[in-house]
Amino acid sequence: MQIIFTNGSKLTCKGAENEKSLRGRGYTFVVLDECAFLDRTVWTRAIRPALSDRKGKAILCSTPLGRNNWFYDIFTEATKKQNWSAYRWLSQDSPLMTPEEMEDARGSLAESEYKQEYESEFISHGGLVYSNFGDSNILPPFSPSRETHNIYMSMDPGYQTAAIGFYAIPRLVDNTSSSFASVKVFQFDEIYARQKDIQVIISDIARTLDKHGLTTRDVRTIAIDPAANKIEQTSGISIPALLREAGYRPVERGSLVRDGIALVKSFILAANGTRRFFVTSNCTESIRSYLAYQYRIDNREIPTDDPLKDSENDHAGDQLRYFFLNKFDLGIASFRFLRMASNT
Repeated sequence: MQIIFTNGSKLTCKGAENEKSLRGRGYTFVVLDECAFLDRTVWTRAIRPALSDRKGKAILCSTPLGRNNWFYDIFTEATKKQNWSAYRWLSQDSPLMTPEEMEDARGSLAESEYKQEYESEFISHGGLVYSNFGDSNILPPFSPSRETHNIYMSMDPGYQTAAIGFYAIPRLVDNTSSSFASVKVFQFDEIYARQKDIQVIISDIARTLDKHGLTTRDVRTIAIDPAANKIEQTSGISIPALLREAGYRPVERGSLVRDGIALVKSFILAANGTRRFFVTSNCTESIRSYLAYQYRIDNREIPTDDPLKDSENDHAGDQLRYFFLNKFDLGIASFRFLRMASNT
């Protein structure tokens, strides 16, 4: 989109996904929005050289996205340079943001995400992924009733290690609630299988359901890694196809890892102190993995936003994320809306 003024000046709005599309012209003034989510080369190779030709100026603004990010680096540098300025604005400073909206966000987001999205803090995600998961999220074993709960499953498949979670959501809330912040999720069982064929695992699933008085028909969906379609068994049939043959309904919606982790963390412990995700104590492997799931450290010894693939704790962590991403797709949409609202 372009606006041409009577004096010949031009105001152009362009996307910045492709750095090459921004080359080949000079700029007098540029506003780059959500810089943390853009590639560094948009600034270093396209925009800044084009501004230098005309001694132009720029405003770089963004929601923070951790500290292992070029926007954090340039923001930090700007606080030390005489010809640069750096500012932070909180969402509460916006005249459009109401106290009710802020409180609703505190009940829907994890504390780290709330501080990032609403308080403009650069959050370092080093250490444990689910650092707030603890005893308060662990309950005694129980068997959910098909009359009172909706049943779901999630799977991170693999021959070396496969992790499966069994989940229950109170039916009244799951079917009728319009408030994302009021939903509670219970993981009531697990399968942690090492070097087992998928057909054997499918039989183990049926036995686990039967143990709780449930059947295949009670499982609404089974969330699965989108890459599972590429994993063919010796029969030449993909894992999702085998699950469908067994009577299950696999769902394979993909999304950014950081969005999935943020969603899970908001259920483990929201910014307002409420917990909405609980695991029964018989899920020993899942609990061990959730407590040990870590972020990867890069070759500069800086924490990244990506979980460590250690083949020990990542399988249970991945299946947990698959469940939340597939069950609460509207929740992700709301989360992204809140991100936009924080910049209003």
